[in-house]
Amino acid sequence: MVVHPNLPTHPKYLALKAEVGDAASEYLLRLWSQCQSQRSERWPGGPDYVEIICGWKGKPKVLWKALTKQLYGRPGWVTLNEDGTITVTGWEEHNREWMSKVKNGAKGGAAKSAAIAAKKRRSSGATAELQLRCSAHSNLIYSNLFSEEGGGGEESRKLATSVAPDRPDLRTYLEQASLVGVPQWLAEEDWHYQEKKAVPWGGVGDPVRQLNHLRVEWQALGAPTTFAAWRAARRGFVPREKGGGGVAESIQRDRQARALQEEIDRHPANRHSTAYSPTCTDQEKEDLRAKRRQITELKEKIAHGST
Repeated sequence: MVVHPNLPTHPKYLALKAEVGDAASEYLLRLWSQCQSQRSERWPGGPDYVEIICGWKGKPKVLWKALTKQLYGRPGWVTLNEDGTITVTGWEEHNREWMSKVKNGAKGGAAKSAAIAAKKRRSSGATAELQLRCSAHSNLIYSNLFSEEGGGGEESRKLATSVAPDRPDLRTYLEQASLVGVPQWLAEEDWHYQEKKAVPWGGVGDPVRQLNHLRVEWQALGAPTTFAAWRAARRGFVPREKGGGGVAESIQRDRQARALQEEIDRHPANRHSTAYSPTCTDQEKEDLRAKRRQITELKEKIAHGST
């Protein structure tokens, strides 16, 4: 990732620093790091998501307004697109050499060949084989603790063998957890669990989304205060709640809410969806409204533990 040496004296940076303080450079580095993780200057996001990525802890929308503010008629650091995605201004241009290597590698060029050779070197020899077996063993243990059935079923095995595009460090993950509302002890346990997988962070496309899922499930299980209570709740070793459907039903509602949210995110009538179509029919619009009503009802039931 390229950072120009004149950044500290650039008028655009000084304007940002005047609005958000001395941590302006850290916010930009986090923003650019996300671009490198996404391998693009354009990716799905919005005000809240960008501020979480940047580690902003001030009033909501303040950093977003500073990043999108134009200066001398030129675009700000970030631009919100009509399809709900954002564009980090000029990132690909400043990192065109790295982007070229990424594109060549995707087509089977030198970068891809080097990656394959490096992978072969890492997997060769008895030491690498031993490390892989230890990692797989650890992954099985942690899958048993976190899987829905306590046995690391087929879903856990698929998750463990998929490839993860991003691996946040523990400090960053805990900072994001505090913003999302996940207890520090639970976020730390989840971070170690993800690191212990045979493929670290396999199946986790976005750490922030992973934390949101974790928060919803933690709340659905009655917000346990210790890891032991969390593990017991996930395995179903807790009594049914008064007036409610118990833990199993809460988890089922959480799964339904996640599935609905994914449908909404991909819905052609959703203006913030990458699949948005300006020519969507009235029936598709009504379908989107119905799904939004349904997910609102589910979230209320999850929050209040009612049937």
